[in-house]
Amino acid sequence: RLDGVVTAMMVEAGGEGEQDVRLFVAGKFSDAERENNLAVWDGTTWGSVCSRTRGECGVQGGLVLAMSLFEGHLIVGGSFTRAGGVAVEGLARWDGEEWYTLGGFNGNVLALASVRGQLFVGGAFTLVEGQELPYVARWRAGQWE
Repeated sequence: RLDGVVTAMMVEAGGEGEQDVRLFVAGKFSDAERENNLAVWDGTTWGSVCSRTRGECGVQGGLVLAMSLFEGHLIVGGSFTRAGGVAVEGLARWDGEEWYTLGGFNGNVLALASVRGQLFVGGAFTLVEGQELPYVARWRAGQWE
């Protein structure tokens, strides 16, 4: 059970069969195990995306409003300013061990999609890394366009 408001959900289908499917859920949760505002359902129990034993965990300073998988990593977008202790501006990547920033957005990230090796980001922003990219940006070949 989750205690709090859900803001985004995403399914990760692993190998073959239902046992390889995980449901990622973001929101504003009040239970101590998910104070990082990210949870995962493995088909049986709720868990946390990352472990507090590794230091700061999850997102702070806002909400996750969108999630996607990109190149095998969990991508989260929203209104938050920190992910696992790393300063971010609305977009972060979780590789299973650490959080990383994915660029500076001057407004909230509201939508994410991964298509053919490209990450599309939509939202209430006009600048990405100081570059004019109003409302939709694409990460391709290591750069924003």
